[in-house]
Amino acid sequence: VLRRSLYRHPRVLRVTGRAQRLLKRLFRAYMDQPRRLPREHVARARRLEKVDGPAGRARAVADYIAGMTDRYALASYRRLVDPAADLG
Repeated sequence: VLRRSLYRHPRVLRVTGRAQRLLKRLFRAYMDQPRRLPREHVARARRLEKVDGPAGRARAVADYIAGMTDRYALASYRRLVDPAADLG
């Protein structure tokens, strides 16, 4: 019952889908332009990329995004991907 009435509620699924799309686009933006990461994360991405190739860069970007608050992720998305995004 909880799964159907809460976890699978259409509003929850809509918000979850929107969040997933936002995070994928933010991830892609940092993968395409890792220099947009904060300096210490750029250095980590470079180190990991030397060892593991593109997967190393992906790990550094994913770790950086995972540490973001919701508000910071939204602000970063607006800054990097779509300044006019209505994410409210």
